[in-house]
Amino acid sequence: MSDKITKTKESIDFTSFKNQVLKDYKLACESREASLLGRKEVLTGKAKFGIFGDGKELAQIALSKQFKNGDFRSGYYRDQTIMLAIEELTIEQYFSGLYGHTDVEIEPQSAGRQMGGHYATRNLDDSGNWKNLMTQKNSSSDISPTAGQMPRLVGLAQASKVYRSNSNLSGLQKSKKFSDNGNEVAFGTIGDASTSEGPFWESINAAGVMQIPLVMSVWDDGYGISVPRKYQTTKGSISDALAGMQRSETKDGYEIFVTRGWDYPHLCETYEKAVKLAREEHVPVLIHVKEVNQPQGHSTSGSHERYKSTERLQWEKDFDCIEKFKAWILAFDANGNTIASLNELEKIQTDAKQKVRDAKNKSWKLYTKDIHIDLVEACALLKSLSQISPQKIFIEKEIEGLEKAYEPIRKDIISTVRKVLRMVSTENNNRELRDAASRAAYVRDLRRRDLQHHARKLHGVEHLVRARPCRGVPAGAGPQLVALAVASVPVPECTSGNLGGPRAVVGAEPECSEICDLPSEQATQVQHLVVNLADKYAPMYADDGAHVVDDGARGGGAHAAGVQVVAFGAHADGPHGVGEAARAVAPHVDRAGVRRHSNKYKLEGW
Repeated sequence: MSDKITKTKESIDFTSFKNQVLKDYKLACESREASLLGRKEVLTGKAKFGIFGDGKELAQIALSKQFKNGDFRSGYYRDQTIMLAIEELTIEQYFSGLYGHTDVEIEPQSAGRQMGGHYATRNLDDSGNWKNLMTQKNSSSDISPTAGQMPRLVGLAQASKVYRSNSNLSGLQKSKKFSDNGNEVAFGTIGDASTSEGPFWESINAAGVMQIPLVMSVWDDGYGISVPRKYQTTKGSISDALAGMQRSETKDGYEIFVTRGWDYPHLCETYEKAVKLAREEHVPVLIHVKEVNQPQGHSTSGSHERYKSTERLQWEKDFDCIEKFKAWILAFDANGNTIASLNELEKIQTDAKQKVRDAKNKSWKLYTKDIHIDLVEACALLKSLSQISPQKIFIEKEIEGLEKAYEPIRKDIISTVRKVLRMVSTENNNRELRDAASRAAYVRDLRRRDLQHHARKLHGVEHLVRARPCRGVPAGAGPQLVALAVASVPVPECTSGNLGGPRAVVGAEPECSEICDLPSEQATQVQHLVVNLADKYAPMYADDGAHVVDDGARGGGAHAAGVQVVAFGAHADGPHGVGEAARAVAPHVDRAGVRRHSNKYKLEGW
């Protein structure tokens, strides 16, 4: 009876092991397909730049097995497999980030603000309160400078040390959201070439001195873009270069591990030992992962075939981690227990291709939903122009090109509309045509909508303020600042200390507000600032900029674009006077929203 129970237990254990191995293989294939398809998306113009984690899948899966709730990652742009493995990234989100989708619900990593491959998790909830970081796997927000992740890695690891060594702190109830008595590990990742950066050495040294729970993984593919490792790393090996930091029985230091990026069982064993040591004993660990490859080269900006030998390229194929993992699975035999057949593994690969392709298509459809609406509007505008313009044949050619464009982006639409409007810009004898051409406001509206997409949830754009109710300007006052009043157009925050924050209002009928006195030289600076803001955010591609408001349609089209006034109010006799722009506004004060009181101007809202 006991033998039967033992055999049943062994069978269950092997089934669990088998399922985990196949799950890992599936994830590795999906991550690789995301890299391969991501590169195609960049090279076809649908994304702007791509740098991927292909070749690192197996090592990152082994790392992720040891990643627990409360732990932190401070890595870089090749860590997609880690984020997928800890379930803080989906393939749909991965492609949304690549496209730069600005909806935070669809692209939660950075809402399209960062390059693709830059990952993060949320520390705050929607109300701005701290989340319980102990119930989730955490990642600091990635930054692009190589080795820039190192200083924050030290800080994250040091936090665990502080909590463990300070019972008063760790005993506080509010601390329970941040630490479990310092049992958290900070995982760092970096490419071998970036270990030549100063922040790497400073951070590695600091972590060794403080003895903090840091697990530093170095993905070593032998190159820093096109520069071979031997030209940038002492002894040609970062683990050999750091060997003096290896701890001993009498002195603290690092525990240094060396493994290979294609050796699945050794990777799993290495990370299990390394993370256990860091978590329990607060010993910093370096894991040098050698023999990692880059199947597609460094990034979409180059081709590794230009600088790698034929022999090296063949090695990268032979020792590709997924191919080696596949061979290991097929060769596995434990007392007659096998993991999978070739057909089963090929089916997993085929399914992974389809899953990634479907995820990519879904992300692209979400990203282009608004773009498709803009495309229909643009084509309608151009067709109406073509019916009344002598340039009809040329306009229709542009329309045809836009309609047949393969997955056009907003840039394609705007460029085509502007090109056609330039074609008809001199046809002013036809009033009907001129009225149709005035629909260039469509371009402004399109650009404004695009700006609003990219300005959502950005500090300094949404946080607009209003001043106190307006008072009369004292006689003899110096130059006055009259700012920019807008309706629905976001305006960036002015960082000048004299302005005390953003100066804009949103709304068609803002309340009156006070005009601030400024020294003459600063008034001049603000005048330039207002003009620049108006030029950039109000007319969007109108003819003459927004220095003045004339008929509300031309002269910059500021009023039509939503800008109620662009002017500089000042005491008429001040050093700068009212200024050309304010004088130009004066005849249109009722429309522009400026009231004149003797020699002084008030602005209705700022």
